[in-house]
This record gives sequence, C-alpha cells and structure tokens, in this order.
Amino acid sequence: MAEKLLKRHLTCSICMGVFTDPATLQCQHTFCKFCLLQYVQTQPQTGHVRCPTCRSLSEVDAPSGRPDHWVRQLKPSFVIQGLLDDFGPATLDTISSRIIVDVDNGQTAARVVYKHDVENAILSNQEPQLEAKVKEVRDRKSSALLHIIDYRWKAKECPDLKDVTVLTVDDMKVTVVTDLNNKSATAVFISKYKQIQQHLRFKNRPWQIAKISDRRIAVSVPQSNGIVFIHFNPDLEVESSITTCKQYYALACLTSRQLVVSTAGGEYSVDIIDMSGNVLRSIQTGRIYSPDWIHVTSNRHLIVSQGKADSLVSVTDEGEAIFTYTPTGDGTLRWPQGVLTSCTGDILLVDGGSHKVVQLTERGQFVRDLLTDDGLVDPRGLWLDGDLLYITLRDCVKVFCLKTKPCENPDTSSDNLIKIRS
Repeated sequence: MAEKLLKRHLTCSICMGVFTDPATLQCQHTFCKFCLLQYVQTQPQTGHVRCPTCRSLSEVDAPSGRPDHWVRQLKPSFVIQGLLDDFGPATLDTISSRIIVDVDNGQTAARVVYKHDVENAILSNQEPQLEAKVKEVRDRKSSALLHIIDYRWKAKECPDLKDVTVLTVDDMKVTVVTDLNNKSATAVFISKYKQIQQHLRFKNRPWQIAKISDRRIAVSVPQSNGIVFIHFNPDLEVESSITTCKQYYALACLTSRQLVVSTAGGEYSVDIIDMSGNVLRSIQTGRIYSPDWIHVTSNRHLIVSQGKADSLVSVTDEGEAIFTYTPTGDGTLRWPQGVLTSCTGDILLVDGGSHKVVQLTERGQFVRDLLTDDGLVDPRGLWLDGDLLYITLRDCVKVFCLKTKPCENPDTSSDNLIKIRS
C-alpha cells in the first residue's frame, strides 16, 4: 500500500522521483521545487505559470521578479507534507540511493535513507530522469568539450565538488566525485541504458579520492580523522574505515598496502601510512607545507600542490627533492589544485585562479597551457581516463577529449582539439 501511495501521489511528474523539497501550485498539483524552477524558466515571462500536468494557470505574486524567488516561496500542501512525513522516501525500492557513513573507532555505520524508483518509467518506455543529467555540448569555441555531468539536479544543497575519479567495472565507466556541501561521495554510471546515480553520505566533508583498484577507492574525511574504503560491486559499498592520528586531507595510493596523506602544518607535510592508519615515515615537501592534492607517478614519485602556494613540488617517496616549479610573470600559478600524470609521464596541473590546465614535462618544465576554456570557472580536481580528461568545477564535471580520432563528436573540429604531447 505504501509503495502504491508513493508512486501515485508522492512522485514528481517531471523527474519521476519522490518529491524533494515539494512545491504545490494553485491547482493543487505538486512538483519538486528544482523541477518546477527549470520548467518555469522555459516559459514566457508573464504574470501566470501554466501547470505542467493540467495546464491550469497559477498566478505569480511578483511577475516582475526573478522566477526562482517565486518558486522558492511555494509550499507543499498539508496533505502532501503529511504523507511525506508518514511514508518517507526510504520505503521505495531503488535505483539511486543515499547512505549515511560515519567513522568511529574504525567502525563504519551505514543505513539507506533515500531511494528512487524509476522502474515504471522504464517499462513504459519513458526516459527516466535521475539525479544527474548529462548535457551534450556542441560549442565550437570549446570543441574539445564532449559533455557535462551536472550535479545540481536534485542535490540537497548546492554542490561544491572537490575531487573526481573514474573506475572501470565490467567495461562500465563509473565517475565518482566528492561533494563538500552535500558531504557525499557520488557515483554516476550507465547500466542497461539507464543513467544511475548513487550517494554515500558522510557525517563530515569528504576530501580527496585515492584509486586503489578498478573497484576500490579510499576517501579522506579529515574532520572525522578518518579514511573510508569504498567498494563498487556494482553499487557503492562501504568496505571499512580507519581512524587516523591526524586530520589528513589529500591522499593518494602509493602501493596496494600504503597510502600517501598530507598533514596540516608541522615540520613534515606528508605521511606514508599503512592501510590501518599507522605512520610508516614522514617527509618534507619544501615550499608546500600543507598539500591540498597529492599524486603518485608510475615510478612512485610524489607530486604535491597547495592552493595558497605558488608552486608545484615533486619528491621521491623517501623525501628526496626532484623539482620545484615556481613560474613567474604571466605564467605565475594562481591557486594550483589537482595534479596527475599522463601515460607519457607529462604532468597536468589545474591552476584554479587562472582557469586553465597546464602541461609540464616529468621534470617540471613548462610545455604549454593545455586547456584554457571560457567555461572552466574555478576548476579543481582532474582525472585522465584514456583520451578523456575529467575536470571538477563547483557543481559539475566537464569531460574533454584529448585526441581526435577516438572521440566521436560530429560537431568537433579536429583542428581545434587538444592533444597530449607524444
């Protein structure tokens, strides 16, 4: 009975999901506020809004004002709100889920608190509208941009994405991000022609992701003094967690049994720890005293960056200096962020303040500004999966193509595509 009630009366007819922050029009039809706002913005600017369901007109209190102000003031009916309170969305059977994760003395408590059911839409050949939307982009000014994964869709709070990693599970690409505002790790993937999004909700903000294998990642949760290990099979599952002696922000996988983590202040800026959180050794990284990002190269060199610093530093896993990249003049770094290396050993660095990705040799010598896109506002983390470059912005992940032939995009000019140096 509860399932029938949810499907018939507590499901938004726009997104096909259970109401999130519902809003009721004058005709008594109810929708998610975010869905209604998107719909209103497609309508002519008049003093009325036509209901998406029955086409009745609802009067806009302030027609000259912004539509989002009017939508945000709408309240759900008492009946709808009461039903949601009594038959909350946790009773639905699922495609997309939220889980609460806590770190407490090495124990991880997890419980499902939110799920979406879109099976009816799939069976009726309707296109399911889930919590992340992929937008196809055909803009010749950014011809290497393939698509955008937009995380604003039904997010509880405005997203504030930090890091991104791409897993390959049974030939399926799974994009995982950390979201500071929503305190979650979120996975987006395509399965049986359905786009699916899963959430792991944390008590505190998750920070950086370390890929351990194609199915396993570690996520740092500094305010909990912890690191959570997550397994994908084929859902995001909390495998275990450890409590650490310090607040570790950045982290990367050094070996299958060791992690590299950044400390906040003190004489040493990086610790090498085992999978139980024991510190094996500590090393210094010169100008960078509290790394925001850590990357481990194929020869186990460490590359670290920090937003407040104007440098990129590389050391061995024993702490021996390799190079310090501190450009001046027009090339001065302005809030360096995510860093990684390509298959050729070249270094890709996100410079958040100048909205670009810089390419360096493996010895820290400048090659070029690899990516300077007009829409690259406040870039942060990045991940390279074959020829595809994933970059996190505040509320989305932009995916760029770095070679011409493997990327199928009919509106892309091959002359304008960016390429990794060979």
